[in-house]
Amino acid sequence: MPTDKYLLAAFITALIGFITAAMSVVRLVNDKESKTTDYRQAWTDSLRTSFATLLAKIELLTSTQVRYTETANLLHKLDQLGTDKEKDAKDYNIKVHTELTGSIARLTEELHTAYALTRLHFKPNDLSFARVEHKLDHISELLERLSKTDAPDGRAARQQLVGAIRVAISELTGFARDILKTEWEAVKRGEKAYQTTKRWSLIAGGITLVILLLFGGVALWSAGASRAEQAPPVPHTTFGSAPTIS
Repeated sequence: MPTDKYLLAAFITALIGFITAAMSVVRLVNDKESKTTDYRQAWTDSLRTSFATLLAKIELLTSTQVRYTETANLLHKLDQLGTDKEKDAKDYNIKVHTELTGSIARLTEELHTAYALTRLHFKPNDLSFARVEHKLDHISELLERLSKTDAPDGRAARQQLVGAIRVAISELTGFARDILKTEWEAVKRGEKAYQTTKRWSLIAGGITLVILLLFGGVALWSAGASRAEQAPPVPHTTFGSAPTIS
């Protein structure tokens, strides 16, 4: 029996050492994956900002382009009039037209910068970004057409183009939300290595608990059997026997 106790103690010691080493590995993996999750969250936040900037620049460029065209058309009308009142209005609108020209150039540059920054968040040929690229190409085409509708009677055409651009912006916003939601779900789930480690840790923990319970039960049974063997014998007494008369 002492030999069995030594073997059981040695086994439990080795098992505890194995569990300690396994826990160290799990902790290292979880720490690394936690960092990766933090980076993913930071990437998601940066992408959200890039998308918001991109959508805002498209909207601003659209409204600025419409105002620029309307101002240019108004200047064309004022050129045909020669009164002092129209001259003052023309001077004012020339100033506005010049400012809008600079605004369009600045917004166009900022739009391209926002698009490039958004695009750099994704790998080349990333399928999740492909539909965003196609929609942005469509928006760029609409903006190009909008900049060319400068005829005084092109108001209806401009309104139609603005409506099409805003529909495209709404669709692009939906694409951005889908991408951000997918990334947020990935952040909540954790990285694949973390999920695998968590699953196997639960399995290993359950198996270890069963083994410890089994060996604990065996140890208790063995200790009980040892005490039973070492107990002194109970003297046998016969009750009710009649005394012997010689």
